[in-house]
Amino acid sequence: MEKRINKEMLYSLCECSSLEKKQFEKLVEEYSCTKVSHWKKFTEYFFLTLGSGFLLSGITFFFAYNWNNIPGFWKFGIILFLLIVSIVISISRNIKILVQKMSLLGASVLVGVLLAVFGQEYQTGANAYDLFLVWTIAVFSWTAVSEFTPQWLFWSVLSNTTLILYFNQVVSGSNISYLFIGLLLLNIFILILPYMLGKMQNYIPHSYYRSLMIFVCNFLSVFGVAIWLFSETGNKDIQMNEVTLLLISIMWIVGSFYASLKIKNILMFSYFVLTVVSIVLMLLYKVLGDSETSFLIYTLYVLFGTYGLIKIISHQQRKWSYES
Repeated sequence: MEKRINKEMLYSLCECSSLEKKQFEKLVEEYSCTKVSHWKKFTEYFFLTLGSGFLLSGITFFFAYNWNNIPGFWKFGIILFLLIVSIVISISRNIKILVQKMSLLGASVLVGVLLAVFGQEYQTGANAYDLFLVWTIAVFSWTAVSEFTPQWLFWSVLSNTTLILYFNQVVSGSNISYLFIGLLLLNIFILILPYMLGKMQNYIPHSYYRSLMIFVCNFLSVFGVAIWLFSETGNKDIQMNEVTLLLISIMWIVGSFYASLKIKNILMFSYFVLTVVSIVLMLLYKVLGDSETSFLIYTLYVLFGTYGLIKIISHQQRKWSYES
C-alpha cells in the first residue's frame, strides 16, 4: 500500500523549495488526495455490498410476510437452492474474487435463515442462543478461510449476540459484571484471531476491522470501570467479579495505549484519550453527584476536555507525521 503524505508537509515543501505550481499539484494528487481508482474501488464495494444486503433482506422479509402461505417443502427448498447457488458462486474461478467472497457472506446469512425456518417449522423449543451458537459454529470454517474482512465482522456480531442471549436466557439474574467480562474477553479474542490465522494464509484484515474492534473493546472497558465505580452491592463474590472486570479493563486500556504508540496509529491513540476523558468524567460524577453546581462543572469539563482532546490528538498526529 502506498504511503500517505500529510498535506501540511506538502505545503511546507512548496514554501521551502523551488517547486512549480504544476509539480506541486501533481504531488498533492498523487500522495495526498484520493485518486479516481480509489473512488471506483470504493463504489464497486459499496454497491455490491448494498445489493447483497437488499437481496438478503428481501429473502428474509419474503419468508416473514408469506410464512403461513408457504408449504414446508418450499420453505426449505427455496433456502437450500439459494444456499447452494451462493456456495457454487463462491468457489467458481471464473467470477471476480469480490463477488465470490460476497456470495460466501450471503451463504453465511442463509445458514441462519435455514436454522430459523427449521426451528419454527418443527417447533424444537430451543432457546434463541442455541440457534446463534449453532450458526456461529457452522460458519466459522468459512470465515476462517474467507480472507474477507466483512465476513469476520459478521462472525463477530454472531459471537457477541450468542453470548448476550446466553446470559439473558440461561444465567439471567446474575450480576452484569459476568456479562461484561465475557464480552470484553470475547472481543479481544475476536480481534486477535484473524491476525493469528492470517499468518498461515498471508492475509491481513482491513484496517477498519482493527479500528472497529478496538473501539468496541474500549467501549466495554469504559463500562467495566463504570460498573466498578457505581456498584453499591455488599456481596463479596460480586465485588470480586467487579474488581476482576476493572483489572481486565485497565489492562486493555493501558495495552491499547502502548500498542498505539508502537505502531503509531492515531485512531487507537484517539480511542485511548477519549476513554481517559470519559473515565475522568465518571469519577467527577462519583465525587460531586448530581447537584446544580456539579452540572456546571460537568459542562465546563466537557467543553475544555473536548478542546484538550483535539489538541492532544492533533499534536500527536503532527509529531508522527514529521517522524515519518
